[in-house]
Amino acid sequence: MKDSDLFVLSSRIEGNPRVLIEAMSVKLPLVATDVTGIRDMVHNGETGHLVRSSPEDLAIGMEYVLKHNEYALRIAENAYQFAQEHFSRARAIEKIRTDLANNVSRYRNKFVL
Repeated sequence: MKDSDLFVLSSRIEGNPRVLIEAMSVKLPLVATDVTGIRDMVHNGETGHLVRSSPEDLAIGMEYVLKHNEYALRIAENAYQFAQEHFSRARAIEKIRTDLANNVSRYRNKFVL
């Protein structure tokens, strides 16, 4: 991925695609289809470039991002920041600690240790 100029995800149906997080983490500009799951992570014009899921629209989106270098750099940097804020190791550890702290007291009296 690090040697790529662009990351393209052409799914018609998607959940929470980890591959988008990976692409964001190496500062790749993203072109992806505007479907649920993807649009939850890729915000058009901010963290990536969303298109309809036709081959023609994908090609147009890819060409646009590749020809507009400042736009590509901006969405790639924004995507990287988004990934760091929501999916970094530090964020995952913080979430686990918070969840544990919130739930330990809640369940402490329900189990005999």
